[in-house]
Amino acid sequence: MKAIAAGQVLFSDWFKGYGLLVIVKHDKDYMSLYAYNQSLYQTKGDWVSAGDVLATVGKSGGRDRPALYFEIRKKNKPVNPAKWCR
Repeated sequence: MKAIAAGQVLFSDWFKGYGLLVIVKHDKDYMSLYAYNQSLYQTKGDWVSAGDVLATVGKSGGRDRPALYFEIRKKNKPVNPAKWCR
């Protein structure tokens, strides 16, 4: 899975219910979350560019088959990610 935009990795570790989770802060308002990963390629504090590989999709977090949880947050509230997935 790849970063949707440049930013800094705020979290890259196991998180209950989400498995291996990566959170990238893009600016003062936006962050993206990627969960259920099989392996993580970035660590907390890393700076990433749009398109950099963050992780591989997996089935951590209790999933029975590979899946991706993707979320965008603006000012810490979830927003519809459709415009980021074009």
